[in-house]
Amino acid sequence: MAKCYNNCFYGILLTIGIILMSIITNNVNAEQTCTFLFLGDLHYRPPTYSTGKNIRAIAEDLKRKGYEIDFVCHVGDLIENQNGSKPISDEAGAKQWKYALEDVKKVFKVPFFMCLGNHDWYGDNSWFGGKNNIQKYFLPFVASQTGKSSNGKPFYAFRWGNSYFLFTNHEGFDTGWDIEQRKWLKKSLAYAEENPAIKHVFIFGHPVLWNLNYMRFNENHALLKIISGCKKVDAYFSGHTHLNNASVWRFRNGTGILQLNGCPHPSISDLTAVGETELILHPPPSRRGYTKGFGYLNSYYIVRAGVHKVNVVMEQIGKGKIWEFSWSRPGNIHEKLFLGKKLARELAEDELKDIVEARLHFFAWFPETILPAAKPLKVSFNNRELGVLPVNADAWAVNRHRSFLRVPNELIKLRNQISISNPNREQYAVRDCYLEVKLKDGRKVYSLLCPNVLIAGNWKNMYLNFGASHPNRGIMYSSLEVNIPEEIIKNYRLDENISFGLQFITRKKQEIK
Repeated sequence: MAKCYNNCFYGILLTIGIILMSIITNNVNAEQTCTFLFLGDLHYRPPTYSTGKNIRAIAEDLKRKGYEIDFVCHVGDLIENQNGSKPISDEAGAKQWKYALEDVKKVFKVPFFMCLGNHDWYGDNSWFGGKNNIQKYFLPFVASQTGKSSNGKPFYAFRWGNSYFLFTNHEGFDTGWDIEQRKWLKKSLAYAEENPAIKHVFIFGHPVLWNLNYMRFNENHALLKIISGCKKVDAYFSGHTHLNNASVWRFRNGTGILQLNGCPHPSISDLTAVGETELILHPPPSRRGYTKGFGYLNSYYIVRAGVHKVNVVMEQIGKGKIWEFSWSRPGNIHEKLFLGKKLARELAEDELKDIVEARLHFFAWFPETILPAAKPLKVSFNNRELGVLPVNADAWAVNRHRSFLRVPNELIKLRNQISISNPNREQYAVRDCYLEVKLKDGRKVYSLLCPNVLIAGNWKNMYLNFGASHPNRGIMYSSLEVNIPEEIIKNYRLDENISFGLQFITRKKQEIK
């Protein structure tokens, strides 16, 4: 009898042990962390396919710095699919797809997950004609990386440890997919919200949800309302603008989301921080949290999803760590390192005589083409005529090409007043206005940035003439109402001049070394 009791006792202990081990194992699996490389906008293009050189530099940099990644996440525009101002044929696009997909696997040797960008959708000599190559190359590639077919849909999700990854399609670039994608996104986020094993949710998309500096390119803004409803969403990763920045949008329900925008640009900047020479357009200041970053920089991001927090490191290729931050709750950022350089803005009264060159920088946008017969819009600086405002209605120049007028050195003061005439009563916008002066000792000093988007006419009727195009729905999300928060708009009547002030931070003489 005693033997029987002993056997039963040991049997019970064994059963309890198995149950405990099962619970522990499941918890360990649920708490598995992951580390991934975040990239965007590689734009593989013939004949040189120079991007291959850039990603090899990244792979070598990872190895040299001791990073071990589980996989790569790329946010679209893997290939160019464009020649000059025209989309290319399916045959030419197929060569780019094959080369690019083979090359990224050859270089990184870990799973490579990606979403589609606008350039990936180009093909068949059309801006929307890339469907054949997407079905032939992209979808099978995704299936090979995830181990599961996406059933022909250009969006998909997968679990990795305690994290859930969702890769969206470029909104509006294939008839009907935008509607299907929203249904899928809602269901996927509801699944994540109810699953206790999922601690982190990361969403990847080519366009941004909200703009930083750009008046366009936020075609995925429509997804923001869906995403903001899930409290587990940590971050949205994007490309499209070819910039590097991070910002937080705090929602009214008390949650927040980080948007991380990245592109390993082939040129190296001077680490000037984002926002120092450009307006931060969106989201509005009242809802904005953390906003930092760099412009064009040869760099990459390493993201680690831990048990309780997420850590992001930005590495400059061939150099060192230049940015690091983390969060345990989405939207609440703890910054560990940021090497962004502040612009010199202080100028002393007696340094005005040392100015050897001065420029008035600005960006002007006209929604309509103005013929040469129209009277020029004259710019005056401290009550002296300076020149003519360039009239630009080219959609591609909305953010690409800023302008400047040279200012006679003797006109520069610590506080300056600028005025722009409007003889034709044109509707237009001016933004990113600032002064740059060069001194005899080679230093450059910048005025404070004009904090407003200055608009002549009714801004609610002003469209950028460029945005996400949809075959059935036309232009989507190209209005200034979407791209610019009202609180930074300064409106002028069409029968008055646009006028604004630009000033340097005053430095006392004794502070000059």
